[in-house]
Amino acid sequence: RAAMTVSLQTDDGLKILSVNDILWIETVDHAVICHTKTDSFVVKSSLQNAEKLLQKHGFARCNKCYLVNLEHVNGVNENCADVDGDQIQVSRPKKKAFLDALNNYINEVGK
Repeated sequence: RAAMTVSLQTDDGLKILSVNDILWIETVDHAVICHTKTDSFVVKSSLQNAEKLLQKHGFARCNKCYLVNLEHVNGVNENCADVDGDQIQVSRPKKKAFLDALNNYINEVGK
């Protein structure tokens, strides 16, 4: 899929990233933290805004605090998703929707 970019407002100014480089985004104490393969940084946004921006690029919520790039999901066990080696909690209320989104994503990429 084509490498889409997003611009994210951070404390250091505007950061332009390839969507593919983002592993997951989390919210901690009213801050939104974007995790990439090489870096983590605080974004001046809400998780809801990040979700609106990234949902069409293969991101899905796995619980109220995490938005995951489905491209980097290596598997899902009982209550965690393996995202590039990191274990991200999948909440019971979000599990079915998350697994459905992951299946849809895998089916789309496989075409």
